Amino acid sequence: MKFKNLILLSLLGFGSTHCGSKASADPGMNIDGSSKEAVYVAKLDWQTPLKSETSLTAKLSFTGPDGSAAQTVENIVFTPWMPTMGHGTSTVNQKISLVPGTTNTYLVEGIYFIMGGDWEIRLTATVNGRKDSANLPVYLP
Repeated sequence: MKFKNLILLSLLGFGSTHCGSKASADPGMNIDGSSKEAVYVAKLDWQTPLKSETSLTAKLSFTGPDGSAAQTVENIVFTPWMPTMGHGTSTVNQKISLVPGTTNTYLVEGIYFIMGGDWEIRLTATVNGRKDSANLPVYLP
């Protein structure tokens, strides 16, 4: 019976980290999703374990919808948001910096979740000259 349940959960995509699913992440776990107008695909690669009430770090990469690396990325706004509570969390200590040698990958430091539960990263950026937004789902145990 346990084996059948495991297969069923796998077929249903339980634990998937793509847009629209809950993603609980350890370092190296990725969460990705397309922007609302399909201008870009954003990918988060957690560098620290997801945990509330601690400062976290992630790499944030942008590609075009075809998978090609974004040539320019500007005006990044990275906001952790808890939809069920109707609020976000502080971004005061957040730092976003370009990873040397890249045009499309950023290190986001100082990501702070005030409690466990269902969150999303509300992301806005101008990629290759076009502004768009994406919501990347995150689950903190």
